[in-house]
Amino acid sequence: MADNARENDLILAPNEYAYISDTNSGRINLVVGPTKYTLGNTDQPMKLDERNGKFLKCQLSDSVQLLPTADERSYIVLQNPAIDQNGEIILPKTGTTNNPADLNHGQTVILEGPRTLALWPGQIAQVIPGHQLRSNQYLITRVLNAKAAKENYEKATVELAHGKDGEKKSTESNQKDNVKDFVTGQLNIIKGTDVSFYIPPTGIEVVPDREGNFVRDAVTVERLEYAVLIDESGDKRYAYGPDVVFPKPTETFVERSKTSHNRVFKCMELNHLMGVYVKVIAPYKDEVYGEQEQGDELFITGKDQRIYYPRAEHSIIKYGKQVIHYAVQIGKGEARYILDKETGEVKTVVGECMYLADPRKEVFVKRALTEKEVGLMFPNNTEAMQYNQILNNQVSQDGYHEVDMSANKRRNVAGGGYSRSTVRLGGWNEDSVDDALDRNDNFTPPRTISLNSKYDGAVRVNIWPGYAVQVVSKTGEREVVVGPQAVILDYDQSLETLSLSKGRPKSTHNIKQDVYLRVKNNTVIDQITVETADLVNVNVQLAYRVNFDEDAKDRWFNVENYVQFLSDHLRSVIRNFIKKIGVDEFYSNSIDIIRDIVLGKAVDGTRPGNVFEANGMIIYDVEVLNVEISDEKIAQMLLNSQHNTVARTLKLSEVSADLLATKQIEEAKRIKINEERETAANMEKAEANAAQAKYEAKHDEIKAEAIRQDELDEIVERKLARRKAHNDEYIRVEAENAKIVTEAVVSRLGAVSDKLIAAIKAGNNAEIAKMLAENLPEATGTIGFLSEKGGIGGLLKLVEGTPLAKTFQDALADDKFDD
Repeated sequence: MADNARENDLILAPNEYAYISDTNSGRINLVVGPTKYTLGNTDQPMKLDERNGKFLKCQLSDSVQLLPTADERSYIVLQNPAIDQNGEIILPKTGTTNNPADLNHGQTVILEGPRTLALWPGQIAQVIPGHQLRSNQYLITRVLNAKAAKENYEKATVELAHGKDGEKKSTESNQKDNVKDFVTGQLNIIKGTDVSFYIPPTGIEVVPDREGNFVRDAVTVERLEYAVLIDESGDKRYAYGPDVVFPKPTETFVERSKTSHNRVFKCMELNHLMGVYVKVIAPYKDEVYGEQEQGDELFITGKDQRIYYPRAEHSIIKYGKQVIHYAVQIGKGEARYILDKETGEVKTVVGECMYLADPRKEVFVKRALTEKEVGLMFPNNTEAMQYNQILNNQVSQDGYHEVDMSANKRRNVAGGGYSRSTVRLGGWNEDSVDDALDRNDNFTPPRTISLNSKYDGAVRVNIWPGYAVQVVSKTGEREVVVGPQAVILDYDQSLETLSLSKGRPKSTHNIKQDVYLRVKNNTVIDQITVETADLVNVNVQLAYRVNFDEDAKDRWFNVENYVQFLSDHLRSVIRNFIKKIGVDEFYSNSIDIIRDIVLGKAVDGTRPGNVFEANGMIIYDVEVLNVEISDEKIAQMLLNSQHNTVARTLKLSEVSADLLATKQIEEAKRIKINEERETAANMEKAEANAAQAKYEAKHDEIKAEAIRQDELDEIVERKLARRKAHNDEYIRVEAENAKIVTEAVVSRLGAVSDKLIAAIKAGNNAEIAKMLAENLPEATGTIGFLSEKGGIGGLLKLVEGTPLAKTFQDALADDKFDD
């Protein structure tokens, strides 16, 4: 039971309230916190659906709502207030249950913060922040109750804006004017330039925009910009920059597009090649154009007004989507037809120039050519033919065809012979959003232009080299024009038509019409049937080479069918001449005979040619393409005769060729033998030269070797002389040294010799003693021997390794000799 009791208890905080309905009586009570409320069996929590004003059953927890609270910079819009007899608003008591109060349904009051309040059952409250305005923002207010608005207007919270000079901008006079004019439903504008903060009084509401925003942005227009506002009455107002534009209560801004919502437009930049066509829809006076009446038309160009701002009295006449009219570029060698709409005159404007047509009285027109004229001027041009068929249909319906200047309707096709040139030198676009003056896309840097000279221009025919045309006007004037050059036809001019025979032979039954006369290197091919003196018919096919005399160009078009004229004349001359000669002679020499007839006999290798005085035509050459005999038997006989002649000629040629070949072979053999002999002689001569060169080289080698040997002998002799001198010197020095030694040793050996011999004998060396006695009989002899053997040292070496060695050493030791 305790849990159930807690579920039926409604506990509200100080800032909460709830609706409880008594299901027996249907009365809805208001419970305002802080308090505790225990639901009885007949109590039902309720919640107000503000969309339709109905109370809906809900859970106990869902019935709790927060009190609407407005801070000191906000306000509460309270609908259906409870008001006592003194006009004061009755507010529910807090911390208790309030029985429902009587409400003034349909009435709205404004409660400025700071405050909070619970809502009686049936009341709706909206907390709205106070409206803070910048200088380029504004509010739209609506009078809900004129009486309440008059009584409470002074209770509105209005903070005036400060100007640049620090002084408040006053709106008091404006407020007072509005007081006496308050009407229910009336709309007013509160500008941010006057008021920086605003809370409306009772009787007035602030109207939100489509997005629910109360504060609206005014339109800031810079220099060269403007805004357009349209009133509910249909009047337009143009606001030019620099300025902050505020609408009137009944005005709305015109937007450039439904998607961009941009309300700023660029002015139109004009130059002397651009203009705007306007209709005056209301009278006004202008410094440039003076007084203007309704219905007048103006063509404003850059010469008069470099910057054009639209105005309410002007209605711009558009062609398609194009607002600005541009000058048309007429290139060199091109032209355009201009129709004067007042006089009906069509003039031809020839380029090179830029032409800005005045749309009030001038219009570009196209000339529709007939099917025959197109075929003659532009042969085999299917596109030109189709285009003129379309143009003729338009002319038949409209009387004349006006050129559509809108870019999206220009025809862009290739080929043909018309001329059209359109150049755009700047543009004005209603969707422009850039700070700078908006220009056409063709002028995005690098600056380029688009030229399309096709079918819009005057009729122009290009005359190729070697061709000519005759221009004929409706007044009878004629002029022959020779290519290469282009001819621009005036609106009343056409080209002279020639009738030219076709086929072989040429006949007037097969005619081709043309306007182009080939005056150089023309070729006319014809076939003639002639009869020889022996009554044989011969078919001759000829090709005439034709020029036209430049000095006689005025007569070129005097003969309508110069081909038939030429063929008829030469047929007669050729037939008359061939009638006098036989078939064999003619068949054998047909080319020379025909050339003599047509061109005259050659004088110093030059033929005079054939001149036609009627039209200045000159035949300077003729070619015989074919000669054929009509009678097959005669033709076969001539053919057989020619075959026999050819056979004999071929046989003779064969024998001559064999003889020539034999001569060439033998001559080659002789040449070969002579060449071989000459080669052998050259080889022998080369071998002799080689031997001689080898001999001379060997001789030079021997001679060089002899010289080298002489030089070596001299070197050896010098070496021997040096060696001999060296040895002589050495001997001399040794002799002197030996002499000195000998003298020193002689005295010693004189005493030693006897003792030496005795010692040897005592040693039983009888043989050695004998030898020494024989070799050393005397002291002088001993000295001489020792000198030759190197003295005492030499003697000791002599007996080294023998029993005498010790004997000599002892003897020498006794006498105390030293070497």
